[in-house]
Amino acid sequence: MSEIVPIQQNQVPAMPSEIGYFTVAGFELLQRVGMLFNKSTVVPDSFKGNLSNCIIAVNMAMRMGCDPLMCMQNMYIVYGNPSFSSKFLIACFNNTGRYSSLRYEMTGKPGTDDWGCCAVATEKSTGEKLTGPLVTIKIAKAEGWYDKKGSKWQTMPELMLRYRAASQFIKLYAPEISMGMQTTEEVEDTIDLEVTPQGSYAPVAPPAEEKTVEVKSKEKPKTKKVADGIIAAVKEKLAREEVEEAKSEPSASEPSESEFELKMREIDEWAQNGCSVRDDYLSAIQMLKNFVKDGKLAAEWLPEAEKVVKEVAARNGIKI
Repeated sequence: MSEIVPIQQNQVPAMPSEIGYFTVAGFELLQRVGMLFNKSTVVPDSFKGNLSNCIIAVNMAMRMGCDPLMCMQNMYIVYGNPSFSSKFLIACFNNTGRYSSLRYEMTGKPGTDDWGCCAVATEKSTGEKLTGPLVTIKIAKAEGWYDKKGSKWQTMPELMLRYRAASQFIKLYAPEISMGMQTTEEVEDTIDLEVTPQGSYAPVAPPAEEKTVEVKSKEKPKTKKVADGIIAAVKEKLAREEVEEAKSEPSASEPSESEFELKMREIDEWAQNGCSVRDDYLSAIQMLKNFVKDGKLAAEWLPEAEKVVKEVAARNGIKI
């Protein structure tokens, strides 16, 4: 009786089990997954049309053991640094399977500086109860979180205590989850953030009056050198005017128009070398005041000298 030999079929190559950067097959799969999210309309704006960000987010999600879309929706980019929401990290911790769900123990009296919270969980393999650092309102005030403008510590203190206690616990006992990154709430406590129309976070723009004037020259002049040049020009001319005043006895309060114009020309000549930084003029005025205090410049000339410096600053487009 003849033996039936099974027909050997062509084996289909298996998909790579490891998705990541360091194998050709794994990186190709990572790019394919990233391309899917790159073209999606349900991911945050930080990932739409940005394949590189999508690939990084997918890789982070694989390391954290969570869904890539959930990772992207809970990741916020601040100054180029990613951060996660506290509730997302808590969900990842509870989903590890190595610990019991995170719980919280409140201490102190609500409404006082001693009111605090610490996160606790049980390690399943050993049965050991793990307790995180205690976070109190007193600590929040000492660190500057509580009194910060728009701080949620004042409106939702209990929630913020729990969030901060949870992030401290995870950093201490499961740092592989946060991978060294801060939570969004921690970033908000140190940097002024605002919600953009797209729903992401961005640093609050500084007030318009605080914006610095663009320096016209290629290199920013040194403040001390600029101030010394202005002071030297003013002081030299004022000294000559005091001598002329003693001889001709003109008005004691104001120099003549020709003297004022000469003074302006001398300072303008020096200012053409790049005196275009507001701090330089402020430093010059302070040095004038120091000269008066040290007896190097007559006090009656200080208002006129300050006026000269402000005039030069105005002519350079800088308001003092």
